Amino acid sequence: MSTFPNPAEQEEQVDPSVRVLQWLTDNSKVLIISAAIVITGIAGLVGWNLYSENREQEAQILLATAEGYLSVGLYDAALNGVESDFTLGFVQIQSGYSGTKAANLASYYASIAYYELGQTDLALQSIQSYKPVKGILGVGPIAFHAKLLEENGSFLAAGDRYMDAATWSDNEGTTPDFMLQAAYSYQQAGDYDTALEVVGQLIDDYPQSLYVSQAKSLQGKLLVLNS
Repeated sequence: MSTFPNPAEQEEQVDPSVRVLQWLTDNSKVLIISAAIVITGIAGLVGWNLYSENREQEAQILLATAEGYLSVGLYDAALNGVESDFTLGFVQIQSGYSGTKAANLASYYASIAYYELGQTDLALQSIQSYKPVKGILGVGPIAFHAKLLEENGSFLAAGDRYMDAATWSDNEGTTPDFMLQAAYSYQQAGDYDTALEVVGQLIDDYPQSLYVSQAKSLQGKLLVLNS
């Protein structure tokens, strides 16, 4: 009596390579689409990195020209560029190349140019967009921000910003210097307690500093004012 093969048994006897081939055939569209998505994603990432690098390079070239104007006192040209020379200024670099290191630096340089033109409000507005770099190179821009606040009559905020500059990169030079500037700003704001706290810390933590004698003199005045 003849028997027919059991379908389950028959499937078990199929060569595994045949199964794989059949699966690939049945799912070829899915595999092609998945591969295309992965390739597109990789290409997009590489393309974006190349675009970002090119954009940064362009911005750095434009920034160098604007810096040249700033260094010779051509503040309006530094800010807005010179149309006849086809150059851009800090303002255009900030807006046109946002997200680049050059645009960030342009925010700081623009604040200097505005300050030199007597436009303190615009200088403050510009430097608020600046993100200080780590280490000692970030101290100067932070202290300049404090100076702008001071000139704008915002003495309490200036004191806080001077303290930011003092603690940004702890060292025997800039730290006690800007602590003293912070204390003067707090004094101007009428916050004698905070001013006394800062000069006391300066005297205790930096006893060999060149600013200790000034700190002690200010401390004496503050004790009288706060009595």
